[in-house]
Amino acid sequence: MSDVTFLSSLGLRMLFTVAKALDRRGAKTVLLSPQPTVREVLVVAGFDQLMPIHEDEATALGFLAGSEDR
Repeated sequence: MSDVTFLSSLGLRMLFTVAKALDRRGAKTVLLSPQPTVREVLVVAGFDQLMPIHEDEATALGFLAGSEDR
């Protein structure tokens, strides 16, 4: 997400749809290093409750492996 500078409602819907589909299959979704303005949109929209946001790859991979909580 570090190269994303703008996130529209269509982008939010796509993220939501993918996260829900993966969740139904028992998979996790994590967002890595969004830019501050994109992160703010994600948090205000409540997406941080659906999929955690991590700033570093090691923490994100730990979450996906099950060794880290949100």
